[in-house]
Amino acid sequence: DLSAQTVGSVMGLSLGLTGIIAAWCGGHFIDWCLRRTGELRVLLWGAVAADIMHLGLGSTAFLMPVFSLFVAFLALSITTAGLAQGVDTSVQLLGRGCRATTQSTLEFFWAVGMGLGPFLAGMCSDAFQSASCDEGCALSHAILLVAGCVGFLRALTYLGAARHLVGDAAAVESFHTSASASEKPSAGEDILGNAKTMHLESKYCNDDGANLPTPPLTDPMAATVGCKSEP
Repeated sequence: DLSAQTVGSVMGLSLGLTGIIAAWCGGHFIDWCLRRTGELRVLLWGAVAADIMHLGLGSTAFLMPVFSLFVAFLALSITTAGLAQGVDTSVQLLGRGCRATTQSTLEFFWAVGMGLGPFLAGMCSDAFQSASCDEGCALSHAILLVAGCVGFLRALTYLGAARHLVGDAAAVESFHTSASASEKPSAGEDILGNAKTMHLESKYCNDDGANLPTPPLTDPMAATVGCKSEP
């Protein structure tokens, strides 16, 4: 039997390092796929593949009779989570103009899920516990049930969102393009701009429009004045 300190140290070190490496590699792989295919839906297809593989490998880990195999399969399941790095990218892509609100909404539902998941798993664990199934057995079955259902539903959600990602991204781009085109400078800005241009023209141009000697580089605004060149 292994002590609790040994189990915590082994799992924390192995799973922590695996998660860091998986996040870096997964992000670069999703970027490479996006550049190679030019398909925005790759951002969410990777998340679908990650959830499916995570579900399979994670479930297999809980069925392993040896602790070393349990840690190995659990590390593999965490490795697949690196393919979900495109989710935040797609969220920020659709949140142009309100990225802070979009991110806060995402974090809110993430926090709700992180609180609700363990609560449901604990309730199921208490319900599964019996004379033939101790606390460890009941907890394993509860985690498999709750995590399996949530992972499957999340994969379906990502798959459905991927179908609309291209159209939604195009709609966001069109909205911001039309909004930018409709913006016009105010009357005050026009007056100030015209006054500054007239001042520079009188400073660096003759009455006939010909250029005077090149203005000093310390006045960069002089480069914006359109004077006619000397014949």
